[in-house]
Amino acid sequence: MFTEVGKYALINAKLRARISTILDDDFFTHLIKCPSLTEMFNLLRTTAFADLPGIYERTGDLKMVERELSRKESLLFRDIEPHLPPDVLALSRAYTAGYEIEHLKNALRLFFDHRVRKQSIDDSLHYLLRENILHRIPFDAVVNSTSFDEIVSLLSSTPYGDLIRSMLPEVERQQSLFPLSNALDRFYYRRLLEEVTNLPPRDRAIALRLVGIEIDLQNINWIIRFRTFYNLSFDTVAGLIIPGGLTVRGNTLQEVFHSQQIAAPLQSMLRKNYPGITALLSQSPREQSSRLVMIERILEQIMLEEIRRIRCGYPFSVGIILAYYVLKRREIKRMRTVLNAGLLNVSRERTASLV
Repeated sequence: MFTEVGKYALINAKLRARISTILDDDFFTHLIKCPSLTEMFNLLRTTAFADLPGIYERTGDLKMVERELSRKESLLFRDIEPHLPPDVLALSRAYTAGYEIEHLKNALRLFFDHRVRKQSIDDSLHYLLRENILHRIPFDAVVNSTSFDEIVSLLSSTPYGDLIRSMLPEVERQQSLFPLSNALDRFYYRRLLEEVTNLPPRDRAIALRLVGIEIDLQNINWIIRFRTFYNLSFDTVAGLIIPGGLTVRGNTLQEVFHSQQIAAPLQSMLRKNYPGITALLSQSPREQSSRLVMIERILEQIMLEEIRRIRCGYPFSVGIILAYYVLKRREIKRMRTVLNAGLLNVSRERTASLV
């Protein structure tokens, strides 16, 4: 007991203070009601997002604001890393690798569009991240490479060079980055689960639940997209999804793939473990995009319920660190959604349903 208290006492205090400043539902309600983007940015001047109004005033470009939000999200753990125990530090870096991979995938897409598809990428280069996250990745050089072999050489000192090399035959065969993108995502979750298994039992159990929900969300997202837009068979999809989900695995995966009511295979699990969330199951949207939004909401509510249990439970565990990560990431996602809705004049009712 003393070891756990000593391990987490300082970081627990720091993160509980930070969590208390995360913008709540009432703030986002006020933000949504603002009549213009200018009013929205004025409301942010006294929050942790006080730098965003200045970026928008200088550029008039909401994508530059989104770029800053993406940078903030990529570096969520950086300033707390000195206070993390070694095993949790390894876990935080495994989470951070997910953002590094997303920025790398963006650079690879720009390279592919430019070199293979012969498309102009000039408008997109402004939004490319140029800051190191975990490894020294020259994102500009990746985009401006003349070949995949050059990219592999640029990334030879990172975990991604060999992986990209191994996927090149499939990329060439399909003339698509899809297999490489999927391989990078699977690599991220594999490494994340490896670090989770290195935690002591109490921490491992907590982390497995939260990571499992995240994997569920990713898998369901993929299942719907692969079935709808790529017309892939279940056997093909089963080879692409990520192992380690909390609720969507085994036969449930096949049920989700074939079911027109995406939430139906989750009903018994939700009624047993999360009775407060079952009201969402009464919705049965017909459009695939609306079904995806609904299942995302269900899994997000499951995640928030797990976070609530963590915050009400034993305080000296990895749970508070993961709670901070989940809640801060959600705050940034909501901010991005509301600002874009303001730019596009989306109705308040529709915006509220998305956050």
